[in-house]
Amino acid sequence: MPNFLVVTDPPDTAHISAEGELWAPHLADLRTRLLALVAHGCHEIDIDLSQARPGFLASELLTEVVALAPSTCTVTVVGWRAAEDVGAPAAAASEPAHVR
Repeated sequence: MPNFLVVTDPPDTAHISAEGELWAPHLADLRTRLLALVAHGCHEIDIDLSQARPGFLASELLTEVVALAPSTCTVTVVGWRAAEDVGAPAAAASEPAHVR
């Protein structure tokens, strides 16, 4: 079962971490959280997926992040592991990706 944790560091930085398997409905939930954070003036969002197993494509996540483009928010995603990487050493996780 997936679990999202959102921690907001006043005044404008948020850290989101996820655990477990993530599928399309969870991506929609993440999108809602991102939009809410931006609406409340968050300027920096860090998303940590190192403990998660995304069942959606990285491009789908990127599409959601790019949809925030009118904002002045910087989003950093770390720990992306494609479904085929599950069980691989942690070194297989992608490098941080930054989107502004």
